[in-house]
Amino acid sequence: MIIYEGSCRQFIEQCEGDSPTIGELIIDGFNKNHCGFSDTEPKVWNNSLPFLAKALKDSKVPLDTEIGIEYRVRGKNQRIDAIVCGVNSEGNESAVVIELKQWSSASFTEKPYFVHTFGGHGYDDYWHPSYQA
Repeated sequence: MIIYEGSCRQFIEQCEGDSPTIGELIIDGFNKNHCGFSDTEPKVWNNSLPFLAKALKDSKVPLDTEIGIEYRVRGKNQRIDAIVCGVNSEGNESAVVIELKQWSSASFTEKPYFVHTFGGHGYDDYWHPSYQA
């Protein structure tokens, strides 16, 4: 299930607009699909997704490329922050999985594929976003 989907053009316009905010649109999507989310997530969406929109706007990604936000992995209690799907320069269908973080810093840890940072459980070791994605 995808909570929000649209073209990159629509996503960028909705992130740049004042009302409703992208966070409010995603909340509506969760409510329509009878899914729960944490109290802190709307702030995260409103803070992070406009940066993703800016990165897409400044990139060479065609504006008609599709984007899905908060994709729930079937059979699991996990979600993917964003998926950008389209056709690559060779004409093949492709997708990019994006894992967003709001960390202000991270450091090395002894565990492979992890970083040490302040996250949902305080200072701890968390999956590196590229490995998590």
